[in-house]
Amino acid sequence: TLCEVIGRQYGRSASLATVDDAKTQQFLTDLMIKINSIGMYIGLNDLVTEGTFHWIANGKQATYFNWGPTQPNNRGGNENCVAMRVDQVIGFNYSWTDGPCTVPTTYICEMVAADIGNLLG
Repeated sequence: TLCEVIGRQYGRSASLATVDDAKTQQFLTDLMIKINSIGMYIGLNDLVTEGTFHWIANGKQATYFNWGPTQPNNRGGNENCVAMRVDQVIGFNYSWTDGPCTVPTTYICEMVAADIGNLLG
């Protein structure tokens, strides 16, 4: 993924973001508000088994969800990737929606923190 490419430029691993608790959800919501974003992919999908969502970064099955109204719905049978979305008209308040993995949009990456000791020598 592009996140992995970005991480390699810094000598670290990176992937689409894992949102596995309300604190992380709020952090990313605040970020989206700050940059005026209406939607970003996160690192959750059900590509292996429909309806069973796993995090890309660690392969773990998701236990925390923040689905928007009527989500996930797998509309058209090809909505396997998850994005945070804002659309007050239909009730999405930085909540999650499943969508096609091929739709070009923005995304949120997470990167392993640098080891300060190694940077200082």
